[in-house]
Amino acid sequence: MLRDRTSPPGDLRPAHPLARAPSVSPSAEFAAAVRVVLEVARRRRLTVPVFRSPPGLPEVDRSIRRTAAATVVSIRLGDRPVASIQADVVDGVIVANRLSGRDAAGFRRAAWAALGGSSGPPVLRPTAAPARPAPVRSSPEVTPGSSSDARVA
Repeated sequence: MLRDRTSPPGDLRPAHPLARAPSVSPSAEFAAAVRVVLEVARRRRLTVPVFRSPPGLPEVDRSIRRTAAATVVSIRLGDRPVASIQADVVDGVIVANRLSGRDAAGFRRAAWAALGGSSGPPVLRPTAAPARPAPVRSSPEVTPGSSSDARVA
């Protein structure tokens, strides 16, 4: 595991914010995220959905099924980054409660703050502006016999 040169020796925290600690299983991370996010939902008196893994459809990362008794949010774990799994848990509560606009944004901010982030999952941003292609300049047409027609003898 890589670590920052300024980290003290023995510091095994992942150097990358989306890295997964080797001793924590995806299931444990999923369960921890569900507990934290559902506590935020309960404090806001929202309906708490049921979470499970994996989804019944193998080709999707998340599925939501509504029954008469509850809303079931199924999330694929596998090799996905922790932040993606956490985002699916947060969005599952939003969809289960049919939140939108300011209500959804407020819940999202509170859930991410409880998960340890500021207002959302870590976002990787480029450190420099991407290179821009040089503008294409059209050259004047050269006609035989004109002054710009340079011929080598």
